[in-house]
Amino acid sequence: MFRRPAWMVSLLLALLARPHVGSAEPQPQIQVLTFEPGADLFSAFGHIALVATLPNGATKVYNFGNYDFVSPGSVWRYAKGDLEYWVSVATLSSTLKRYRHFDRGAVLRELALSESQAERLIDNLERTTRPENRNYRYNHATNNCCTRVRDVINDATGGILFDRFSARSARRTYRGWLRTLLADRPYWLTFIDVSLGPSVDRPLTRYEEQFLPLVLSADLDETILADGKSLVVRKEQLLPQQARPSANSSLCWTGLGVSIGFLLLCVGLAVSSSRWSGRVLGAVLALFGLTLGIVGAWLAFLALGTHADARGNANLLLFPVTHLWLVVPGIALLVRGCLGPRLGPWTKWYLLVSVLAACVALGLDLAGYQDSLCWAAVVLGPDIGVAVAVSIHGRKNRPRQQNDEDRKGGTAIALG
Repeated sequence: MFRRPAWMVSLLLALLARPHVGSAEPQPQIQVLTFEPGADLFSAFGHIALVATLPNGATKVYNFGNYDFVSPGSVWRYAKGDLEYWVSVATLSSTLKRYRHFDRGAVLRELALSESQAERLIDNLERTTRPENRNYRYNHATNNCCTRVRDVINDATGGILFDRFSARSARRTYRGWLRTLLADRPYWLTFIDVSLGPSVDRPLTRYEEQFLPLVLSADLDETILADGKSLVVRKEQLLPQQARPSANSSLCWTGLGVSIGFLLLCVGLAVSSSRWSGRVLGAVLALFGLTLGIVGAWLAFLALGTHADARGNANLLLFPVTHLWLVVPGIALLVRGCLGPRLGPWTKWYLLVSVLAACVALGLDLAGYQDSLCWAAVVLGPDIGVAVAVSIHGRKNRPRQQNDEDRKGGTAIALG
């Protein structure tokens, strides 16, 4: 019988025992999935999620941007700042199908993580999906869907994002970003901007700016690892980018124009000789007090609630809830055409204090306490206009009021 040499048998056994390179199990891959802004307010800042491609080829999309707007009281809790979000897990195909329905563009970035880093990141994500961990207290700027993604990546890479971007000054504020991203939604921008206090006017670091998907995505693209390689190794457009309306930054100038027009209207009504001018001025005064008073009630509600970003709001000086009282002299003017000897002085003094309060708010803005200079300038015009109009109208009608009092006194004497 033919016998193989011993060295050939040993070599054959060694080759058979050697693992085949092509059969090695692929390591997990981590991708960042970013979505462009949508048409509604809640999608105006874009969205971001993490995608884990497992060794078996399955994909999991970890989405930290879930909130229940359907259950009773959910909208009211949202208005109060009681925001409890949670993380969900879905497939990549179902996620893309959903965002394709809303015409949201999507870009996938693959990260150059080592096997141990990818496994650490996936373990972290799986831990957050447990029932006891899945819910979290949401904050629009400091603890949102994007900061959660940033923190998970930062942890898996040994703090590379924090080390690289936390010391870099961005010289922008949260309010500045709001005005940029909501410029094409002027009504929502006005509502949100007026509601926020001085805490959103603090200059940010670049790391803090990563609460926005567009900032985090750009910073991931420029991040270089310790070995000199880019953190993002591949970028793919999964859903086409949609055209969005251009931003309109003329909101403040529009407000100033309306303010000046309101001032001129009030003064014109005051100096007018028309017998209806007093009644029209009364309607304007009542509407002015009602509008600013309702805004003030909303600001006071936010300042006393759980919205930390609404506290210390200097706009409370511009929109005091006490302006609701102006409805009383407004109706008096509307009905009688003039203010009485008691109501007139109280109204004049109150409007003078209101103008002084608006000047204080303007001074605080100029001193850097809060970036609401535009709103101070917008409200100061109507404040001055109403105060001047009521004062002029009262002087014009003083003889008439005196005659009314004399007539009443004469009637009383005659009856006596």
